[in-house]
Amino acid sequence: RRVFKTFAATQQYVTLFQEEKRQGQWQFVRYWKAYLIMLPAIALVAIWAYYPLGRGSVMAFQEYNVRGFTEWVGFSNFAHVIFDPEFWYSMWIALKYSLLFMLFGFVTPIVLAFLLTEVPRGKVFFRTIYYLPAVLSGVVVIFLWKGFYGSHGLISVIVNFCIGILNYLPWVALDPVHHNWLDQPEWALIFCLLPSIWAGMGPGCLIYLAALKTVPDDLYEAADVDGAGFLGKVFHVSIPSIKALIFINFI
Repeated sequence: RRVFKTFAATQQYVTLFQEEKRQGQWQFVRYWKAYLIMLPAIALVAIWAYYPLGRGSVMAFQEYNVRGFTEWVGFSNFAHVIFDPEFWYSMWIALKYSLLFMLFGFVTPIVLAFLLTEVPRGKVFFRTIYYLPAVLSGVVVIFLWKGFYGSHGLISVIVNFCIGILNYLPWVALDPVHHNWLDQPEWALIFCLLPSIWAGMGPGCLIYLAALKTVPDDLYEAADVDGAGFLGKVFHVSIPSIKALIFINFI
Protein backbone atom coordinates (compact mmCIF):
# COMPACT_ATOMS: atom_id res chain seq x y z
CA ARG A 1 0.00 0.00 0.00
CA ARG A 2 2.84 2.36 0.85
CA VAL A 3 4.63 1.60 -2.42
CA PHE A 4 1.39 2.12 -4.36
CA LYS A 5 0.77 5.53 -2.72
CA THR A 6 4.35 6.59 -3.39
CA PHE A 7 4.20 5.76 -7.09
CA ALA A 8 0.70 7.21 -7.40
CA ALA A 9 1.88 10.51 -5.92
CA THR A 10 4.88 10.53 -8.27
CA GLN A 11 2.66 9.84 -11.26
CA GLN A 12 0.27 12.60 -10.17
CA TYR A 13 3.20 15.04 -9.89
CA VAL A 14 4.43 14.09 -13.37
CA THR A 15 0.92 14.57 -14.78
CA LEU A 16 0.60 18.02 -13.18
CA PHE A 17 4.04 19.00 -14.45
CA GLN A 18 3.14 17.95 -17.99
CA GLU A 19 -0.14 19.85 -17.79
CA GLU A 20 1.61 23.01 -16.60
CA LYS A 21 4.23 22.64 -19.32
CA ARG A 22 1.53 22.14 -21.94
CA GLN A 23 -0.38 25.22 -20.74
CA GLY A 24 2.76 27.29 -21.08
CA GLN A 25 3.19 26.40 -24.75
CA TRP A 26 1.60 28.09 -27.78
CA GLN A 27 -0.89 25.23 -28.46
CA PHE A 28 -1.65 26.38 -32.02
CA VAL A 29 -3.67 23.26 -32.80
CA ARG A 30 -5.93 23.63 -29.80
CA TYR A 31 -6.50 27.41 -30.04
CA TRP A 32 -6.17 27.96 -33.80
CA LYS A 33 -9.44 29.93 -33.93
CA ALA A 34 -8.18 32.43 -31.37
CA TYR A 35 -4.91 32.86 -33.28
CA LEU A 36 -6.84 33.29 -36.54
CA ILE A 37 -9.00 36.03 -35.02
CA MET A 38 -5.91 37.79 -33.65
CA LEU A 39 -4.07 37.63 -36.98
CA PRO A 40 -5.63 40.74 -38.64
CA ALA A 41 -4.92 42.89 -35.59
CA ILE A 42 -1.34 41.61 -35.38
CA ALA A 43 -0.86 42.24 -39.09
CA LEU A 44 -2.17 45.82 -38.85
CA VAL A 45 0.05 46.62 -35.87
CA ALA A 46 3.04 45.10 -37.65
CA ILE A 47 2.39 47.05 -40.87
CA TRP A 48 1.60 50.45 -39.35
CA ALA A 49 3.82 50.40 -36.27
CA TYR A 50 6.69 47.94 -36.38
CA TYR A 51 7.52 48.10 -40.10
CA PRO A 52 7.94 51.92 -40.03
CA LEU A 53 9.97 51.55 -36.84
CA GLY A 54 12.29 49.04 -38.46
CA ARG A 55 12.47 51.01 -41.72
CA GLY A 56 13.33 54.18 -39.82
CA SER A 57 16.03 52.35 -37.91
CA VAL A 58 17.62 51.30 -41.20
CA MET A 59 17.37 54.87 -42.55
CA ALA A 60 19.39 56.09 -39.57
CA PHE A 61 22.43 54.41 -41.12
CA GLN A 62 21.81 55.87 -44.58
CA GLU A 63 22.12 59.17 -46.39
CA TYR A 64 18.46 58.88 -47.34
CA ASN A 65 17.05 60.40 -50.49
CA VAL A 66 13.37 60.08 -51.43
CA ARG A 67 14.30 59.95 -55.13
CA GLY A 68 16.14 56.68 -54.60
CA PHE A 69 19.78 57.82 -54.46
CA THR A 70 20.27 56.47 -50.98
CA GLU A 71 23.78 55.77 -49.76
CA TRP A 72 24.87 53.60 -46.83
CA VAL A 73 26.95 55.73 -44.43
CA GLY A 74 27.05 53.52 -41.33
CA PHE A 75 27.50 55.46 -38.09
CA SER A 76 28.32 58.74 -39.83
CA ASN A 77 24.93 60.26 -38.97
CA PHE A 78 25.36 59.41 -35.29
CA ALA A 79 28.92 60.75 -35.25
CA HIS A 80 27.71 64.01 -36.77
CA VAL A 81 24.85 64.33 -34.28
CA ILE A 82 27.02 63.72 -31.20
CA PHE A 83 29.05 66.85 -31.92
CA ASP A 84 26.10 68.97 -33.06
CA PRO A 85 25.07 71.53 -30.38
CA GLU A 86 21.68 72.02 -32.03
CA PHE A 87 20.89 68.35 -31.52
CA TRP A 88 21.71 68.45 -27.80
CA TYR A 89 19.71 71.65 -27.40
CA SER A 90 16.77 69.94 -29.14
CA MET A 91 17.18 66.97 -26.81
CA TRP A 92 17.07 69.29 -23.81
CA ILE A 93 13.90 71.00 -25.10
CA ALA A 94 12.29 67.61 -25.79
CA LEU A 95 13.18 66.39 -22.30
CA LYS A 96 11.83 69.55 -20.71
CA TYR A 97 8.63 69.28 -22.75
CA SER A 98 8.21 65.65 -21.68
CA LEU A 99 8.74 66.48 -18.01
CA LEU A 100 6.27 69.36 -18.16
CA PHE A 101 3.73 67.22 -19.98
CA MET A 102 4.07 64.46 -17.37
CA LEU A 103 3.77 67.01 -14.59
CA PHE A 104 0.63 68.70 -15.93
CA GLY A 105 -0.82 66.49 -18.65
CA PHE A 106 -0.63 63.27 -16.65
CA VAL A 107 -1.75 64.61 -13.27
CA THR A 108 -4.52 66.95 -14.46
CA PRO A 109 -7.01 64.23 -15.62
CA ILE A 110 -6.58 62.38 -12.32
CA VAL A 111 -7.27 65.51 -10.27
CA LEU A 112 -10.21 66.39 -12.51
CA ALA A 113 -11.70 62.91 -12.12
CA PHE A 114 -11.52 63.16 -8.33
CA LEU A 115 -13.18 66.57 -8.42
CA LEU A 116 -15.97 65.30 -10.67
CA THR A 117 -16.71 62.45 -8.28
CA GLU A 118 -17.35 65.02 -5.55
CA VAL A 119 -19.70 67.21 -7.62
CA PRO A 120 -23.21 66.55 -6.31
CA ARG A 121 -25.09 67.61 -9.48
CA GLY A 122 -24.41 68.22 -13.15
CA LYS A 123 -21.82 65.48 -13.63
CA VAL A 124 -22.98 64.70 -17.17
CA PHE A 125 -22.82 68.39 -18.06
CA PHE A 126 -19.27 68.75 -16.80
CA ARG A 127 -18.15 65.53 -18.47
CA THR A 128 -19.49 66.81 -21.79
CA ILE A 129 -17.68 70.13 -21.40
CA TYR A 130 -14.36 68.48 -20.60
CA TYR A 131 -14.67 65.93 -23.40
CA LEU A 132 -15.65 68.36 -26.19
CA PRO A 133 -12.05 69.45 -26.98
CA ALA A 134 -11.20 65.83 -27.82
CA VAL A 135 -13.74 65.71 -30.68
CA LEU A 136 -12.54 68.95 -32.27
CA SER A 137 -10.39 68.75 -35.37
CA GLY A 138 -6.67 69.28 -34.81
CA VAL A 139 -6.67 72.12 -37.36
CA VAL A 140 -9.47 73.85 -35.45
CA VAL A 141 -7.53 73.53 -32.19
CA ILE A 142 -4.39 74.96 -33.84
CA PHE A 143 -6.15 78.04 -35.23
CA LEU A 144 -8.13 78.53 -32.03
CA TRP A 145 -5.06 78.64 -29.81
CA LYS A 146 -3.09 80.58 -32.38
CA GLY A 147 -5.73 83.28 -32.03
CA PHE A 148 -5.41 83.11 -28.25
CA TYR A 149 -1.67 83.70 -28.49
CA GLY A 150 -1.86 86.69 -30.85
CA SER A 151 -0.85 90.18 -29.80
CA HIS A 152 -4.50 91.03 -29.15
CA GLY A 153 -5.64 87.52 -28.25
CA LEU A 154 -7.15 86.06 -25.12
CA ILE A 155 -3.83 85.68 -23.27
CA SER A 156 -2.95 89.33 -23.82
CA VAL A 157 -6.45 90.37 -22.72
CA ILE A 158 -6.15 88.38 -19.46
CA VAL A 159 -2.64 89.71 -18.75
CA ASN A 160 -3.70 93.30 -19.44
CA PHE A 161 -6.74 92.87 -17.20
CA CYS A 162 -4.46 91.80 -14.34
CA ILE A 163 -2.11 94.71 -15.10
CA GLY A 164 -5.07 97.09 -15.01
CA ILE A 165 -6.00 95.84 -11.53
CA LEU A 166 -2.40 96.19 -10.30
CA ASN A 167 -2.22 99.73 -11.66
CA TYR A 168 -4.85 100.78 -9.12
CA LEU A 169 -2.24 100.19 -6.42
CA PRO A 170 -0.08 103.18 -5.44
CA TRP A 171 3.35 103.43 -7.07
CA VAL A 172 2.39 100.85 -9.68
CA ALA A 173 2.35 101.92 -13.32
CA LEU A 174 2.73 98.92 -15.62
CA ASP A 175 2.40 99.22 -19.37
CA PRO A 176 -0.02 96.91 -21.18
CA VAL A 177 1.52 94.07 -23.18
CA HIS A 178 0.72 93.07 -26.73
CA HIS A 179 3.10 90.21 -27.35
CA ASN A 180 2.85 87.46 -29.89
CA TRP A 181 3.35 84.87 -27.17
CA LEU A 182 4.68 82.11 -29.43
CA ASP A 183 7.55 84.42 -30.37
CA GLN A 184 8.62 84.78 -26.75
CA PRO A 185 11.40 82.21 -26.01
CA GLU A 186 10.61 82.03 -22.30
CA TRP A 187 6.89 81.36 -22.89
CA ALA A 188 6.72 79.46 -26.19
CA LEU A 189 7.25 75.98 -24.71
CA ILE A 190 4.54 76.39 -22.06
CA PHE A 191 2.07 77.77 -24.58
CA CYS A 192 2.81 74.90 -27.00
CA LEU A 193 2.08 72.50 -24.14
CA LEU A 194 -1.27 73.99 -23.09
CA PRO A 195 -3.33 72.90 -26.17
CA SER A 196 -2.14 69.29 -25.77
CA ILE A 197 -3.16 69.24 -22.12
CA TRP A 198 -6.46 70.96 -22.90
CA ALA A 199 -7.36 68.51 -25.69
CA GLY A 200 -6.30 65.35 -23.84
CA MET A 201 -7.68 66.19 -20.43
CA GLY A 202 -11.27 65.09 -21.13
CA PRO A 203 -10.73 61.51 -22.39
CA GLY A 204 -8.22 60.79 -19.63
CA CYS A 205 -10.62 62.18 -17.05
CA LEU A 206 -13.46 59.91 -18.22
CA ILE A 207 -11.20 56.83 -18.05
CA TYR A 208 -10.25 57.58 -14.45
CA LEU A 209 -13.84 58.47 -13.62
CA ALA A 210 -15.03 55.09 -14.91
CA ALA A 211 -12.33 53.37 -12.85
CA LEU A 212 -13.37 55.26 -9.72
CA LYS A 213 -16.92 53.97 -10.20
CA THR A 214 -15.62 50.45 -9.61
CA VAL A 215 -14.29 51.25 -6.14
CA PRO A 216 -16.68 49.64 -3.60
CA ASP A 217 -18.72 52.07 -1.53
CA ASP A 218 -17.94 49.96 1.54
CA LEU A 219 -14.38 51.24 1.49
CA TYR A 220 -15.50 54.85 1.48
CA GLU A 221 -18.00 54.16 4.26
CA ALA A 222 -15.29 52.49 6.35
CA ALA A 223 -13.03 55.50 5.74
CA ASP A 224 -15.83 57.84 6.88
CA VAL A 225 -16.27 55.79 10.03
CA ASP A 226 -12.53 56.07 10.70
CA GLY A 227 -12.76 59.84 10.34
CA ALA A 228 -10.98 60.18 6.99
CA GLY A 229 -11.53 63.41 5.10
CA PHE A 230 -11.52 64.02 1.36
CA LEU A 231 -7.73 63.80 1.01
CA GLY A 232 -7.58 60.76 3.27
CA LYS A 233 -10.07 58.89 1.09
CA VAL A 234 -8.21 59.94 -2.06
CA PHE A 235 -4.75 58.79 -0.92
CA HIS A 236 -5.78 55.72 1.11
CA VAL A 237 -8.81 54.40 -0.82
CA SER A 238 -9.19 55.81 -4.33
CA ILE A 239 -5.59 55.93 -5.57
CA PRO A 240 -4.65 52.44 -4.23
CA SER A 241 -7.78 51.04 -5.90
CA ILE A 242 -6.92 52.43 -9.37
CA LYS A 243 -3.12 52.37 -9.12
CA ALA A 244 -2.91 49.70 -11.87
CA LEU A 245 -4.69 52.01 -14.32
CA ILE A 246 -2.52 54.96 -13.27
CA PHE A 247 0.60 52.88 -13.86
CA ILE A 248 -0.58 51.74 -17.31
CA ASN A 249 -1.38 55.33 -18.36
CA PHE A 250 1.97 56.47 -16.99
CA ILE A 251 3.75 53.96 -19.22
